[in-house]
Amino acid sequence: MKRIEFFTLQLEHLSHTDAAAFFTQTCDYAISARKCLDETANMALKSLLNNSSSYCEQVFRQRKNKFTELIIENRELSKNLLSKIYQAIDFESKSDKEENILAAQILDFFFISYSNLPGSTLKHQMEQTQEMILKYKADPTLKSAAKIVGIATMLTELEADNNLLIAVYKMSKNNNHRNRSKDDLRLETTDSYIQFCITIEQALNSTPNDSLVSLFNNINELIKKLNSLILMPHDNETVHCM
Repeated sequence: MKRIEFFTLQLEHLSHTDAAAFFTQTCDYAISARKCLDETANMALKSLLNNSSSYCEQVFRQRKNKFTELIIENRELSKNLLSKIYQAIDFESKSDKEENILAAQILDFFFISYSNLPGSTLKHQMEQTQEMILKYKADPTLKSAAKIVGIATMLTELEADNNLLIAVYKMSKNNNHRNRSKDDLRLETTDSYIQFCITIEQALNSTPNDSLVSLFNNINELIKKLNSLILMPHDNETVHCM
């Protein structure tokens, strides 16, 4: 008689979402058959439930990073300031005063390189705004033109806001790095899953019962479905328990 074993599932071929869904469904099957499991299998199931819960929470969680709202708020402030700066330059380019028109032309030539900032990515916006401010502060002609057009104060505010945006962004990244990664949790859950399967196989090959057979078949069918999705051939010697 051939030894009863689960089909092999190549978990590394699954996305985090699919892997989490698989672990969740496996746990649901196991919980429904918990009364028929021996002490060893129940301990293995407990470990699987704990690790799967942590992993799935990390994969499916919808909680916002506590810095997200600050980043959104400061980014909008920067975008609004840039918009006001562009508007002021455009307005003064139509001025009756020659000095204002000239100043607006100088600034327009400088800012044209940064005209895409409001629609750029967050990282690009922060880096390019920082570069823009540094060039502006290093050029006396630009600083003089900004005073004439009336945007010097807005540029100072933009610098302060962008510096704050960069600081909050860095804090957000550091906070994310402190959280346990999905990959680490996935490895632990996978190990628990393998150990649980081993205990079920051992029980089926030594003291089988109808509930264990049903649990085995349910999980094996789930594995078969996933294997068909990732197009992995079943080349191992396995038995579907009937």
